[in-house]
Amino acid sequence: MASAVLCLRAPLYSPAYTAAEYVEENGNITRQSVEEMLEIGTTRAYRLLKELCEEGKLQTKGSGKGVCYTLK
Repeated sequence: MASAVLCLRAPLYSPAYTAAEYVEENGNITRQSVEEMLEIGTTRAYRLLKELCEEGKLQTKGSGKGVCYTLK
């Protein structure tokens, strides 16, 4: 059980790292893509993307249903 906790704390396995890596490879990401890729709910996906924007790693393009996130 302890090893599972260590894996979850490792930066390479964090949801934020996974989302940022996806943006690097594909140019942008949507909230829905984050939900599907990480198998998380809408609110969690929104908060994750918002956190990445606040940290200066991502920026939003568009608004409403058409919003996507790109590298800053």
